[in-house]
Amino acid sequence: MSNNLINRENQANGYQLPPIDLLNDYEPTGVAVTEEELCTKKDKIVEVLNDNNMLFSKIIATVGPTVTLFEICPENISINKIQELDDVFAESLNVQSVRIIAPIYERGTIGIEVPNNHPKTVALRSLIASRRFQELDGELPVTIGQTIDNGTFVFDFEKAHRLNLSGDDNQGKTAALNTILASLLYRKNPTQMKLVLIDTKGTELLPYKLLSKGFLAQRTNVNDTVITDKQKSVDTLISVCAETKKREKMLMKAGGLNYREYCNKLADGQFNTTDGYEYLPYIVVVINGLNELKEFIGRKKFENLINELELSYFVGIHLIFTTQDINQISLPGKEIVFHQNYDDVNANLKEFEKQHLIINPSNCDSKPPHNSKRNDNTYPLIGCGDALIKRNNCDLVRVQCATVDIAEIERIVEFVTNQPCSGQAYILPTEMLWTSYLQRPFPKN
Repeated sequence: MSNNLINRENQANGYQLPPIDLLNDYEPTGVAVTEEELCTKKDKIVEVLNDNNMLFSKIIATVGPTVTLFEICPENISINKIQELDDVFAESLNVQSVRIIAPIYERGTIGIEVPNNHPKTVALRSLIASRRFQELDGELPVTIGQTIDNGTFVFDFEKAHRLNLSGDDNQGKTAALNTILASLLYRKNPTQMKLVLIDTKGTELLPYKLLSKGFLAQRTNVNDTVITDKQKSVDTLISVCAETKKREKMLMKAGGLNYREYCNKLADGQFNTTDGYEYLPYIVVVINGLNELKEFIGRKKFENLINELELSYFVGIHLIFTTQDINQISLPGKEIVFHQNYDDVNANLKEFEKQHLIINPSNCDSKPPHNSKRNDNTYPLIGCGDALIKRNNCDLVRVQCATVDIAEIERIVEFVTNQPCSGQAYILPTEMLWTSYLQRPFPKN
């Protein structure tokens, strides 16, 4: 949108995006999938197919970082029947679970995803350095992991309503959040993007405490880089609602333009700041610990506040939520779910209308009983960042999320903080304009 404006400011202020050598250059981990392993698994798959009188012409294997996809070219195979054989395949292959994709529509094949004996670690450096991420033409480029064909999975956060990370502790939410934020810091400067960092748990966002004020959007009376106080967190979110309304009024004043049209025309000099027009950077709001805020202000007030926030993406404000309670997330958005019981996630999928990114690390306790029926949407993954991604009405895609070292995040934060063009924080409105939506005013700090 305002790339020309940003480039001019970068040249004037000497801002540099972080170099790739801030990230760990991991040596390849684990043992590569051998030809012997592939042949053994293929033979066992063929044995199950033959035992069930299913005819096929050939099997093709694609080795990914976490699983291998065996594609079967069917001749006489019942889709319904092969979907019921997931436990049979898993038992024959001596693995916790397999995922059956029947059919893979674009190729007319049937897929069986089988865990590798030695999963591969996906480093953040390999994702950031990839051409797919570096050349992604998006407003808020994000990478999350590696696909089954070892490609980098990327998306433009600007096109999503918001990101929802849900699941139990130690399931990978923090690593995914760090990968997302690192992606943004590697592609956006403090003129283009501001952050609101709320961490009611007070632990996961600690590496960002030294982040430059120039990367932040804040209330004037909140000086914390990472907001841990629940009252300040609620006040800040109310200010984000007020910022949303301020931006809506400015876009209407500009002739009913959308956010990107407004920023383009402002960058081209079609609007004068002396007439009350302002440059409006993207704001990414991170709320780590949504459950704690819900308990603090109560369910009704919490729902009212979230409902007020949900349309903020229309004006360049995008949200990232983390929570342990999957049932809290019921608004349209791109969903990242870390949960041990995928059936709970599946029950809530109908509530989402846009893109879904579903990450479901699992352990042995979460596997459904033997011979239980399940389909593409009720499948326990193998853990350690293993993920299923669903976008719109497309099939689910397998992704292995990145491993992120806290020291890597600290080096990125230190680098961008020491850059020119840091400036001051973007000031959010402090008027308590939206307390009526919460039924009663909150006390001012």
